[in-house]
Amino acid sequence: MRPTPSRTLVLALWTAALAAAARAEAPLEMSLFETAVRAISISPDGATVAVGDDSGEIALWDLPTNKVLKRWKGHAEGVRALQFSTDAATLVSGANDGLIRYWSVADGELQRNVQVIGKVEDARLSPNGKTIAVAFKESKVVQILDASNGKEIRRLQLPAAHALPGTNQCPRLVFSRDGSMLVTACGGRSWPKFIGGNATISIWETDNWSLRASFDADRFTISDLALSPDGRCLAGATNRGKTVKLWTIPPPAKKGKGDPATIARLIKRLESDKFADREVAQRELQEMGQAAEEAVTRAAESDSAELRFRARAILERLSPRSLEPSSVLPRSTFDVHAVAFSPDGEWLASGRQFDKPGNVVLYKLGDNPRRVIAPHQHGAWVAAFTPDGKQLLTGRRDGRVTSWSFEVSK
Repeated sequence: MRPTPSRTLVLALWTAALAAAARAEAPLEMSLFETAVRAISISPDGATVAVGDDSGEIALWDLPTNKVLKRWKGHAEGVRALQFSTDAATLVSGANDGLIRYWSVADGELQRNVQVIGKVEDARLSPNGKTIAVAFKESKVVQILDASNGKEIRRLQLPAAHALPGTNQCPRLVFSRDGSMLVTACGGRSWPKFIGGNATISIWETDNWSLRASFDADRFTISDLALSPDGRCLAGATNRGKTVKLWTIPPPAKKGKGDPATIARLIKRLESDKFADREVAQRELQEMGQAAEEAVTRAAESDSAELRFRARAILERLSPRSLEPSSVLPRSTFDVHAVAFSPDGEWLASGRQFDKPGNVVLYKLGDNPRRVIAPHQHGAWVAAFTPDGKQLLTGRRDGRVTSWSFEVSK
């Protein structure tokens, strides 16, 4: 039986380098930019790679022929997100200039501009292509947009401690493959000397944008997120934490029942002069689960100290702030920037800054996991597998993209 990511989480890693023989087959390398590659997207057929850099340029690279198809100045500031539509006809980009842009893949022509509320640090199309989630630099807000017209559907308030200068430099997003979940990362220290709260990871239900869980992930920023294909395992690159953590995704929260009028009365009772009334109201709201969560979230921002205290206690029960990692991969010498699961969920790639002799570390997941250091030069800022899982692409800090096939002995 093929091991799944969920079976890899209570593991002791075999840490010897090259524990499984890996062979690079004539790796392809393309020099595209003069500044760091910060975004990569691979078309559904695996043939075309979209690449964006820190200067705002976008290029399309044809993998089979190893040729640049076209390149253009896509944004006034650094590109932070790229994604092909499901039909590969459109490329969506997001950048620090505060714009989401839609491009024709056929000719590189701009189709639509969407002005968003801040400097884009990450943006993801939902698997069904109907919505776009957008995260912003030094912000605790994620905008949910209608992909067909760019109009705002919702704003998610991320439950991070705060967003002081030097924190939350790289909020991150990832949808589950079935589109039922959006996972967000926010906050944390970018440098050890900065003060600030821990990085917070939150899991949202996309059917009604309710919060399934929210927990402290690391004292440093989470520089990348990846979900296993089955949606049961979450990987987070802890940047200056110099490691990758794995968590088992908790099951959906209890939906519960409760009409708005009843919920409103119970929230009012949270401020009752009688202790017993407050306790009963708190217990009943907790039992209502997600049915009451939105109203309780609003109550948690009340001017009343008693109401805030009670509401936050309810939210703590509905969305636990503690979720221990099921596994922590061996600590690196340098910062970890990227993580990516292979399409079959059997491999995890970790992109690192300067971790010689290799900057990409491949972990063979399973009952006997193996660590393989991949041949690579310069820092790997982003990483992605092709849809068939036969190639791994990395965007480098020297403006190059590397792609290679690898074989691993069983």
